Amino acid sequence: MIHNLFFLTRIRRFWRPLPNVLDNNIRLLYAEIFFAAIMGGIMSFNSAFVVRLGASENLVGLLSAAPPLIAVALSMPAARMLERRSDRRPFLFGNLIARRAGFLGLSIIPLLVSAENAAVWLVIWQIALHVPFTLFVAGWTPLMADLIPERRRALVFSRRNIINSVVMSVVTSLAGFWLSAYIFPYNYQVMYAVGVITAMISCLALERLVVPPSAVVEHTPAGRAPRKRAVFSPGRLRVLLRENRAFAIMTFNTWIRDFGMQMAWPLFTIYFVRDLGASDAWIGTNASLRQIATVAGFMFWERVIRHKGFYWVMARTMPMIFVYPLLMVLIPDLTVITLVGMFISFTGAGTTLSHINVLIKLCPREHRASYLGVYNTIMNVGAFLAPMVSTVLLVDWIGLEATLLVSAVLRLFGGLLFFVFKFEEPPEEVWAPPAAPGVPRDPQDEIRK
Repeated sequence: MIHNLFFLTRIRRFWRPLPNVLDNNIRLLYAEIFFAAIMGGIMSFNSAFVVRLGASENLVGLLSAAPPLIAVALSMPAARMLERRSDRRPFLFGNLIARRAGFLGLSIIPLLVSAENAAVWLVIWQIALHVPFTLFVAGWTPLMADLIPERRRALVFSRRNIINSVVMSVVTSLAGFWLSAYIFPYNYQVMYAVGVITAMISCLALERLVVPPSAVVEHTPAGRAPRKRAVFSPGRLRVLLRENRAFAIMTFNTWIRDFGMQMAWPLFTIYFVRDLGASDAWIGTNASLRQIATVAGFMFWERVIRHKGFYWVMARTMPMIFVYPLLMVLIPDLTVITLVGMFISFTGAGTTLSHINVLIKLCPREHRASYLGVYNTIMNVGAFLAPMVSTVLLVDWIGLEATLLVSAVLRLFGGLLFFVFKFEEPPEEVWAPPAAPGVPRDPQDEIRK
């Protein structure tokens, strides 16, 4: 009893704000990702759920292709909306809560519709949940850039990803065995309900963040000088890419590489489950081992970045992803696929850690939401087209294995473009620490950054 009371006291102390706002925000970001990762591990079974309910290749392809189409339609308007708001917290976190609470529908829908239509309705529901998710993503990366100074981003981003990977490795492993041991589809329904509860705890941590006010693009009343045109408007897209050459190169190279990666996304689950006979237990164990490799990768590449910089790591890790679909076809063995996947996860950690930081540095701070809106729109055009090209066109034309080989070639080519079309990594930006309302900034923040 005394031990339990001591444990609860420690939990209450954890939620008390630290005197230093920056350190307090970082601690909350670590707590947030811990609980969000539980839901993230559960979501890794989304495609397997609909496949086991009888979803066709085209329906699985739609599950991968429709969300990017939503992002294409909403990313730029959401960025424009955010640039008019000084306090973006209600907009961002409201949409995040709607997205996470909506996953409870995955538990309820199979009870409300016939077994023949369950897969279709689940795909429709998952696609609909990408509306609030897209609105949240439009402001999350700019918010993280404002909260964390550049000198601490590699460490904080790495630690968040390590927490995410460790938790997901445990969750996917346990969930895989749970799904294999209990009756379908009730096993999935219980699993999603647990995920929603933990996701709500994550939202509580985000609500306690001290968020600095954002720069606002003001509307100019009639009779005054016209305001500056939106940097991301369709009419200025070509000018934007021409004026910011490094941003244009980054976007083009990444688009080619990601197109090859996204082509294979809907094919992996189909290939594992239908062609190789993978069980839910294997899917969970495979995901768990890859998360462990990701943790090792973040710890390794974080140190490399300190000495070599973000661009150096990004250019050398991005092409390596071509190995996964290539060896998957050449050696169709689940054990080999697991080992190769662990290698890709290890190198992919370097890509994740370096790519986002280079992208943030290329976006002007006052219009960061706009630039990232443009970037996300262009990326999601490819993310929409790639699954359609693979599942609707190439699989029927040349077969699944050959489609995976095409994916490997595009991944390699796009990654190598960072050696062909190079640009200089921008210098470190000036950063001001956020301050809680009515609380002066801690002068030590300037030293710690």
